Amino acid sequence: MRYLAKVVLACAVFFAAQVNAEPVVLGLRLQEGATYNWVSVNERASDSAKGRQASKATTPVSLLVLKASKDAFLVELGYGKSELAMPTESPEALRFLNDVQEIVQSLKFRVVVDNRGQILDLQNFEEVQVAVKGLIDKLAASAKNGLPEQVRTQLQAMFSTKQAIVGAMLKDLPLLFVGATADPNANGPRKFESEMVNPFGGAPFKTSGVTTVSRRPDNKSVLQLETLQSVKAESVAQLISQMAQGKMSKTDEENMRKQLNGMSIKDNLKATVDLDTGLSSHVRFVRTTTLQDTKRVDSREFSLVK
Repeated sequence: MRYLAKVVLACAVFFAAQVNAEPVVLGLRLQEGATYNWVSVNERASDSAKGRQASKATTPVSLLVLKASKDAFLVELGYGKSELAMPTESPEALRFLNDVQEIVQSLKFRVVVDNRGQILDLQNFEEVQVAVKGLIDKLAASAKNGLPEQVRTQLQAMFSTKQAIVGAMLKDLPLLFVGATADPNANGPRKFESEMVNPFGGAPFKTSGVTTVSRRPDNKSVLQLETLQSVKAESVAQLISQMAQGKMSKTDEENMRKQLNGMSIKDNLKATVDLDTGLSSHVRFVRTTTLQDTKRVDSREFSLVK
């Protein structure tokens, strides 16, 4: 989600230059000691020749403001118990999911963010890292034939740095702050170009999109934001070219081209922002990925509980 924050920031700078009146910069205005609560809904659905599969997790989320200053905030992020709806899993998988929930619920992420909602630090990184190691150990214990030591080592390496843990475990947090860089005075759509992490590895995908920021006529203390973004066709062509330069047979290259030629990745983000705090009172991010005969839709949604 980091790229979305950059997009909104770029749009805000552009908007400010277009407004004759002095712009009002939103930013975060959090009260020290205040607690904000949301209900989070994460869903995934895929349609393919094999049929349709869907899963859903509904989780309470809380944000406690430990310290507040003009430029930055120290917040404590916590997750409650999730309600899960998914295809029938094996007993081992269900036990693992329950273990994961217990560990995540026991954690409080102490995060420093600036007044634009950008994550500056995870103060209790070592504590979280120990918990992640516990998750990996649980995964190894729940595996039917055990987890190969090489795989366990690779998993531990993936979460060996603060940056990696922030990227994996706090990837949804920026959705709560997505409007903090928007300009309440802006009107009309604005086009942009950005980048998206390449799920296949290698250079990031080039993307293009449009962001619209508007004020609700019935409620001036609310800001509405919508961003549409899609991967450029030339990025897919570049990926095919890069993969073909490796040690790939002509048959494998042809199969790979067939798989990727119809690939499409589209993002849609809609947010309603409280101008008094800068927080998202409601936000929904949807990514639609199409590859050959498979279509997958991933969505993340937060609704503020009042």
